[in-house]
Amino acid sequence: MEDPETDRSHHESVPSSSSSSSSSSSSPSTSQAQEQTEQQPEQRSSTRAFSYRVNVLISDVAAFDMKDDLWSGFIVLVTFWFFASMTLILGLFGSADLQLGPNCSRLIRTNPFFVQTIKAQELEGTKPGSILYGFHTPPPLDVETAWTETHHTLVHPTYHKEWIYFLNKGSRIDIYYHVKPSSSSPLTLVIAEGRESLVEWIDDPSYGNATLSWNIIYGSGKIQQVISESSNYYIAVGNLNPEDVEVELEFNIKSTLYNTAQAYYRCSIHNQYCSLKLSLLGATFAVLTSPGPEEGIREDDWYVKLSYGPRWIIYFLGSGYFCLPTYPPHTQL
Repeated sequence: MEDPETDRSHHESVPSSSSSSSSSSSSPSTSQAQEQTEQQPEQRSSTRAFSYRVNVLISDVAAFDMKDDLWSGFIVLVTFWFFASMTLILGLFGSADLQLGPNCSRLIRTNPFFVQTIKAQELEGTKPGSILYGFHTPPPLDVETAWTETHHTLVHPTYHKEWIYFLNKGSRIDIYYHVKPSSSSPLTLVIAEGRESLVEWIDDPSYGNATLSWNIIYGSGKIQQVISESSNYYIAVGNLNPEDVEVELEFNIKSTLYNTAQAYYRCSIHNQYCSLKLSLLGATFAVLTSPGPEEGIREDDWYVKLSYGPRWIIYFLGSGYFCLPTYPPHTQL
């Protein structure tokens, strides 16, 4: 038989053990909570650091792309301005080889804002006589001259013969012709303004709309033409027949010339290089002339190379004006 006190004592010790067990089981939970609490700030700190790094990388990429765009625009603008300048210099104010007929009086128009000098030089084999003049004001077109030329020409089948004259407004051409023999096949005689008009007629001699005057000539007759614009004019005769045709032509030309008495610059182009400097602020005009026809000389033409010296400072200043506002700014990272 067991002692009641011992049994009571045993029963009283059970709760104590249970309490101890409960206390020991609650200790791990508290420890885990503390560890989680300590890890949360570390995770937040890591997240902030990652977010900062991502933001910095995105900002760097955006700045880099913007810088690339600015440089690309800058390069495109400089390239465009360079080609535009070269086109203006070599195209609108490029050099040209001119063929001057007798009594040529040609006003040279240019823009002194872009052009600094007008240069003239005779081509090899050209006879002397052409002169370059310079004026501060436009010279008057008030000098008249007249001359007569006679040409005996044998025109071969499908060929043509041409003569060039630079005539100013108010000039006049009278052409007398005599086709030999009178019963032979007719010829075509034209007056064309500019080289392009003449080329169109050469390509299609039966089509006369491209020329200033288009005529079928046979026997004897006269053709008259008044000049309304200053330009190069070609007198040409063509043969569409299968045999040679002989024609006698007489040109009576009355031409208006520029008065060169007030020229401040005069340079004979023969055996030297003429350079007329243009004033940027003041007006400057140039006139290129050739002498009249000489008796006994069948070809009275002069060949001159005309070129322009660009005013480089204007192109440099223009480039700076267009390029400086778009220069890529310094970007601090």
